[in-house]
Amino acid sequence: MAPYPIQKSGRVSCDQLENTQGLVMPKLLKKSSEKNSQISLENIIALLPGNIYWLDKNGKFLGCNNNMLRAIGLNSTTEYIGKTYEDLYEKEHIQVIKKTDKKVMDNDMAIVLEEIAITPGKKPTIYLTRKEPLHDSSGKVIGLLGVSTDITKQKRTQEKLLQTKHKLEAMEAISFSIAHELRTPLATLDLATSSIKKLLPPLLSSYEISDKAGISLPEIGKDKITSLKSVLSDMQDEIRASFNFIDMLLMKIKSSVSAKSDEIFSLSQCIKDALNHYPLMEGERDLIDVEISQEFFVKGNALLVRHVFFNLLKNALYYIQSAGKGRISIKTQEDIRFNLVYFTDTGKGIPAKILPNIFKRFYSKTYHGAGVGLTFCKMVMESIGGKITCQSVENEYTQFTLKFPKIKNKK
Repeated sequence: MAPYPIQKSGRVSCDQLENTQGLVMPKLLKKSSEKNSQISLENIIALLPGNIYWLDKNGKFLGCNNNMLRAIGLNSTTEYIGKTYEDLYEKEHIQVIKKTDKKVMDNDMAIVLEEIAITPGKKPTIYLTRKEPLHDSSGKVIGLLGVSTDITKQKRTQEKLLQTKHKLEAMEAISFSIAHELRTPLATLDLATSSIKKLLPPLLSSYEISDKAGISLPEIGKDKITSLKSVLSDMQDEIRASFNFIDMLLMKIKSSVSAKSDEIFSLSQCIKDALNHYPLMEGERDLIDVEISQEFFVKGNALLVRHVFFNLLKNALYYIQSAGKGRISIKTQEDIRFNLVYFTDTGKGIPAKILPNIFKRFYSKTYHGAGVGLTFCKMVMESIGGKITCQSVENEYTQFTLKFPKIKNKK
């Protein structure tokens, strides 16, 4: 790994080192000669954090602390002193480490870098290391002092985060590509449906006139004629619902969303539109109770707020289906600072240990979830100066409280 920026430091002289009971240590930390002293300087060196070690110019180790001993699987410094890298580590990466040591001693400078070391029978360990040259009384470099911190877990976490970032970027690119490919045929269908809707009434009227006039025509039952009049409207509703769902999915993928806008809209109409455009399955609409006791207006992007209700509906219906029971209640209320919407379902509920994490990005405990829906809801609500909170009791209910800022001017 490439070294961090090289740093100058005060020289460490070998005259400041002494060997005490097989442990080489700085004289500055020499054991106190006071009779009542209870502090063992050998123990201070041994217990210092990180992996501390020092070696001579020939690459033979002269001493270390306890952490270093544990890292390489030795029991005492007497086993360590006189050993070399080849005695203690697997061959892989040794040449890189020795090259760095040589650079420190040849150039008489300190280096901070990341190193990889492998002890026999163990996985590679990544260290953040500072290496300092050691000097004799004349200032000649005769060795090296190293202090290393194990950063393997941090590096693994960093790598996972980077992989996640790359996956998200790829997901976003693929999603936008798929959305583009879906929008084109949907737009064509929407246009064709609109054209047929315009042409169908005169065609049906002509058919009825011809039929009454006794002109021989292929028979079309009255029930089919009635169905034709409504099927095109149903098709357009489905097409527009598909557009809305594509928009919702793309919005949720984005790392940041803002619903801030000068648009002012009716919240009750927004709820109504959400219920009308959400692709509810047969019987699901009957599970939803809406009680608008207080009509109020919201300043922001109506489409994004509608998608907030889409997400809440999706989650609530999932948990109701999972629990095999439950209903959904949407109620409005007013308090001093906010206009409130209570979105409640009496389905499966959320376990207490999960509840604090539900608004975190990529946190999900549902088979269909990616952990972005509630994060999206939080971003939308906060971007318009509002809030969203959740209370839940497992196997009883889940209630989301949406707090919308009051607006003075509705025009």
